[in-house]
Amino acid sequence: MTLENDYKLTAQELYRRFISSLPSEVTKEYYHRWLHYFMDWLQIDGEEYDRLLDYNPRMLQSKIIDYVIWMKDEKKLSSSSIKIRIAALHHFYDMAEYEGLKWKIIEKFKPESDIVAEDRPYTKEEIAKMLDNTLISKR
Repeated sequence: MTLENDYKLTAQELYRRFISSLPSEVTKEYYHRWLHYFMDWLQIDGEEYDRLLDYNPRMLQSKIIDYVIWMKDEKKLSSSSIKIRIAALHHFYDMAEYEGLKWKIIEKFKPESDIVAEDRPYTKEEIAKMLDNTLISKR
């Protein structure tokens, strides 16, 4: 007799929970892709989502941290790219009801946000020039 606590989700059930809980088709497409990037990195074949649960929490946390470091140092991905890929993993493990990952520790390995532009307020001269070039007819 199988106890309710011993029930393991199948690969298809894990994926269905993961994808069905996402709000939009675009998000589903990207999260699917990012989950598969992690699976490729772990050398897990395409549809074997249940193998993502084969690790004990400490080992899995270590692998996710190594993945973050690899994306940062080897792939040279931007901080926003790394953050969203980790968000996809976080979502997958939440939907799988996988317990024991300390996401606060994992997040400590994410790079700091990239500063893309140095914003500054417009000068009075720049505002005047923009107003002079608008399509509103002058009175």
